[in-house]
Amino acid sequence: MKPIKPSEKLPKNNEYVLAFFSDSPWQDKDANNNGHKWVVVKFIRGISKKERGALADGNRRKSVYASEDECWNNEKPYYWDVFGPGSFFGQDAKLWCHLPKSDI
Repeated sequence: MKPIKPSEKLPKNNEYVLAFFSDSPWQDKDANNNGHKWVVVKFIRGISKKERGALADGNRRKSVYASEDECWNNEKPYYWDVFGPGSFFGQDAKLWCHLPKSDI
């Protein structure tokens, strides 16, 4: 598994990957990881401000915002969803890699 920078390549939409987050908002009290976390996440693609602006008036998506869209505190048109509550903004992942394949 070779780590990839999001600025170089992004996963396929709805693909589960392993992503690295520095200064993550939660800590495991038993781990000595200095706030760095590798987490299995689902990559969710949204729309950018430019794409939203190009939508025709009357298009429902033009006025409906989702967590994966470039808006508010999310600076990218995607986000990283975790199992259970929570997610990470698009800009939060520093690296990601494909999950290993299993023959089981």
